[in-house]
Amino acid sequence: MTTYVFRDGKVVAKTWGKMPEKSDFPAPRVSRFEAYESPATGENISSDRQRERDLAVSDCHDPRDHSGGYSKGREAQLKAAADANREPRQPDLFD
Repeated sequence: MTTYVFRDGKVVAKTWGKMPEKSDFPAPRVSRFEAYESPATGENISSDRQRERDLAVSDCHDPRDHSGGYSKGREAQLKAAADANREPRQPDLFD
């Protein structure tokens, strides 16, 4: 089916320009980290997905991934509240 457009005040058949080739826009693969050997399984880990799969299979976690998401415990919260001279707050649910 032909598509028509206005060009210079005239109705003409639309012409399509050259579509870019895949090589026209190079996208190098950039890894977040260097490949390493898994301490749990001994496999070579070179991608995020392999790392996540390896951690799940070995039932491990990397504390750097959680950035403070863990609770310090109820006792530490009560001590911090007492030190601050205020009422204890609702405990975290991550105990």
